[in-house]
Amino acid sequence: MAKVSRDLFLAERVANSRAMREFSLLRELRARGRPVPQAADARQQRMGLWHRSDTLVRLIPDAQE
Repeated sequence: MAKVSRDLFLAERVANSRAMREFSLLRELRARGRPVPQAADARQQRMGLWHRSDTLVRLIPDAQE
């Protein structure tokens, strides 16, 4: 994936986008009992040749930075 700015990437199939790969990985790791955030949603917003990807995770109670 070629990154061209902080938030824009060359467009690709939705299934191959960073957001969908991250969403799938979080769900798989959680199903295996790993301590990862719960994936809530993912999206890819296309803008011509570019796209933006986002992954939404549920709040982790009592989490600290």
